[in-house]
Amino acid sequence: MIPLIGYDNNGQVFDAGDFIIRKIKSEYINKAVELFQIYRDNKLHNYGIVKSQHDEITNYLIHEKHVISYPHEWTANMFKEAVLFHIGLFKELDKFGLTLKDAVPLNILFDDCKPVFIDFFSLVKKENLKDESWLTSGECSQDPRLIVIIKMLIPFLLIPFVVLYAKKYNEFRNILFNKACNSSLGGTDWSDLAFINNAPLKIKIKRKVKAVKKCLSRDEIISSMDDAIIRLKKIKNIASKKGDDHAFELLLNEIYMLINNCDVTPVSSAYASYYEEKNEIFNFTDKSTWKNKQINVYRVLENQRPKQVLDIGSNTGWFSRLAETLGARVIAIDVDESSIDRLYLYSRENNLRILPLLMSFQDFNKELYGLIDEDPVYAGRDFVNNPMLRPATQRLKSDLVLCLGLLHHLILGMGDSFCNVFSVLGELTQKTLIIEFIDLSDPLIRNEPSYFKNLSSYNKNNYNMEIAIAEGLKKFSSINITDSHPETRKLLIFQK
Repeated sequence: MIPLIGYDNNGQVFDAGDFIIRKIKSEYINKAVELFQIYRDNKLHNYGIVKSQHDEITNYLIHEKHVISYPHEWTANMFKEAVLFHIGLFKELDKFGLTLKDAVPLNILFDDCKPVFIDFFSLVKKENLKDESWLTSGECSQDPRLIVIIKMLIPFLLIPFVVLYAKKYNEFRNILFNKACNSSLGGTDWSDLAFINNAPLKIKIKRKVKAVKKCLSRDEIISSMDDAIIRLKKIKNIASKKGDDHAFELLLNEIYMLINNCDVTPVSSAYASYYEEKNEIFNFTDKSTWKNKQINVYRVLENQRPKQVLDIGSNTGWFSRLAETLGARVIAIDVDESSIDRLYLYSRENNLRILPLLMSFQDFNKELYGLIDEDPVYAGRDFVNNPMLRPATQRLKSDLVLCLGLLHHLILGMGDSFCNVFSVLGELTQKTLIIEFIDLSDPLIRNEPSYFKNLSSYNKNNYNMEIAIAEGLKKFSSINITDSHPETRKLLIFQK
C-alpha cells in the first residue's frame, strides 16, 4: 500500500491499487464506526460522499478509488461546481446531525464530471465540532460551524473563486497550488486580492461574511449572536429568526446564491473553434468523411479497447469523445482555458465518462510538499520524501495515451527535447502510445513559423521521424507507423 500524505489526526490514507484504505487511529475507532453507520443507514453516498465500506476485522474504511486531480487543474466551471457542491453538502449533512470540520477543495475529487467528497473524517457530528481544538482555539463563537466558514471556506474556496471570477487565471491557479491547505505558504487572505482593484464580487463576498467575521474577532466583544444575525438581515431583507443555526443557514444561502449567479465560463478562444474552422468535427457514426488520422486512431482504439485513455492536447475533445464511445474512461488534458472548460460543460451535460483537466506538458512532473509536522499523531508519515500534491506522471497513468498534434509544439515551440518528451510519455503509458509526428515541411509549420519560437534551431538533421522513433524505442518495445492527415504527418504507435 502506498501512503498518501495527509494531515488527518484521526487516521491515515493508503492507495491499495483498486481502492483506497483509511486506517483509523485506535482512539477514534468508536466515533468512526458511529459515523460510518450514519453514512450507511442514510445512504450518504447519494449526497456525494465517497462510496465506502467498513471492514469489521481490520477496522479499516475502504473507499472507492477515483483519479486524483487537484483544484489548480480543474476547469473554471469545475471549480465553481466544487464550491457549490461543498456549500450544499453543509446543508444536506445538517439533516442527519452532521457537519464538516473543514472546507477545502482538496477534499473533493471528480468522478468524471461529478464532484465527490473523499475526506471521510472531515465528517463530524454537530455537537462534536466544538471539540476540534485546532479549529476553535481562541475563538468565541457559540456556533463553531461559523469558524469553519471564516478559517476554511473563505481562504481556501471563496477567495480563489473571486480571482477566478476576475478571469485572472494564472493567479487563480497559482493560489490554489502554492497556498493549498497545509502548504508551506499557508492559506490566502483578502490581501491576496490587492491586484483586483474594483472586482464587484470581492466587495460582495466581503460584505456577506463581514458580520460573522466581526462576531468572531478577538478585538471586539459581541454580546450575542443576535448582533451577527442583525447584520446578516441588512445584507438582504431576510426575515428575522434568532439563533445560531439560522445565522449559519442564512450565510450559506447567501454565499451559495452569490456563487451560483456568477458566470465563470472563459471567453471563447481561437483554439476553441480550431476544429470547426478545419471542418474536422466529424460524425462518430458516419466514417465516410473521416481522414486517415481519425480512421487509424479509431482502429487502434477499437482493436485494443483500453479501459482508460489519456488524451494530451485534447482541445475540445473530439478524440476524447471517440475513445469514450468505445467504452474508455478518458482523462482529457489541454492548456487552453476555453477549450477544456467547453469540453467539461459538454461532458457534464451529456453524462460522458470524461475528466477534463487544464495542465501543460511541463506540469506533468510538478509536485508540492506540505508542512513538516512532528506531532506524535503523525508518526510514520514521511513529509520529507512524499509530496502532498503528487506529480501527474504518478496519478494519470493510462492504458493508452494519445498525443496528437502536440509533439512539434513541444519541440519547435517550447524548446523541449525528444528525450524528455518520451521520458514523460513513457511514465504515463501503461501499454500503448499514439503520437503524431509532423514534418518540417508541413503547411502549418511553413505558413505560420511565428508559432514556433525555436524553429530556427532545427533542421532535418536534428528534427526528423527517425530521431523520434529512436527515442521512443528507449521506453517502448515496438512501433508501428501509419498515415495521418495531411501526408506530412504520421502516427507512431508504440507498444510496451
